[in-house]
Amino acid sequence: MLTKRRKKLKILEALIAFVTTLCVICVMYMGVVWINIPGVAVLRDLWIETAMTTEEHQWLATSFFPKWLVDDVMSMQVRPGRIEVDLPTITPPNTSKPTPSPTPIPDILGQKNLTVGKKDSHGNKVLINDINEGIVILEVKGNSYSGFLALIDDPSRVFVGTTNRKDVWGQVICDMMKSHDNAVLGINASGFQDPEGHGKGGNINGLCFYGGKSWGTYMPNYSSICLTYDNKLLVGDFSSWEKYNVRDGAQFYPCLISKGKVVLGRGYGLQPRTIIAQAENGVMMFLVVDGRALHSAGATYKQCADILLEYGAVTAAACDGGSSSVMGYKGKVLNIPSTPMKDTGRYLPNAFLVRSKAVQNVSEN
Repeated sequence: MLTKRRKKLKILEALIAFVTTLCVICVMYMGVVWINIPGVAVLRDLWIETAMTTEEHQWLATSFFPKWLVDDVMSMQVRPGRIEVDLPTITPPNTSKPTPSPTPIPDILGQKNLTVGKKDSHGNKVLINDINEGIVILEVKGNSYSGFLALIDDPSRVFVGTTNRKDVWGQVICDMMKSHDNAVLGINASGFQDPEGHGKGGNINGLCFYGGKSWGTYMPNYSSICLTYDNKLLVGDFSSWEKYNVRDGAQFYPCLISKGKVVLGRGYGLQPRTIIAQAENGVMMFLVVDGRALHSAGATYKQCADILLEYGAVTAAACDGGSSSVMGYKGKVLNIPSTPMKDTGRYLPNAFLVRSKAVQNVSEN
């Protein structure tokens, strides 16, 4: 008789524990969904933003949160207000080459004071200090991300390279670098038609300029990311590229920095990122952040902008991100792309590349 009572008590205790746990979970869930608890709401919104800005993992938001909440969070995914450039109309020069940089600033990157394996003045580890090519590559890390920041001393060497099979098939970053005079550094640029994540990179989204030639069609909902013949990086909402003396350019969104100030909206979550930027002194910056991995969940655009501001960026814009984000250097992929093609990265329509100084000097002579 006593044994039966004990069994009933144990069953009752287990039932009470189950109901109590269920009630606690329900209360916590309701708190997360309906009550904007400081800190919790930020993490909740970041989770939703991250899931909803992927192609394949939106269910991580839609399965756990009501549609009204997902819609409310994603309604904050706004692009910044229209960003205009403020340069006067310029008549393009009769040349297909960028203007050589006037009297280069000696050691503008401070490379003589950098040691590979040690940290720079901003606390980031120096991975590559290529004095001959005027390139420094740093490891950048945050609570949620790990990535690479490349600094290039001469903006006249930065250009847009395209796949050799336009409208058919893209090229992986290192093959594209090789086919463009063995460019020493490169990052992905434009987006492309990518049905169910299986696009081959041959069909570009938006307009592309390379060496003064054009490919694609201007998309008004995309920002312009352009290099002029006098080697200025222009980012903003402008369609008349000829008016602004553009020699090389691509389109994507959003702009991150304009005139030295952060100008982006929110609602994009943690993702792999590719950003191009320029400092007032002309130094170019390529930033690639890994994501969707154990070593790096990804970065927000604000986190990317903060990194670039530390290095003096006055203009910056996002290139295609996600599984396309990749950085190549001298024939090797430096980061770990979030694609099965980890050794090479995805097939790309185009890329921002950096000519070798040896090639640049020959072309100028």
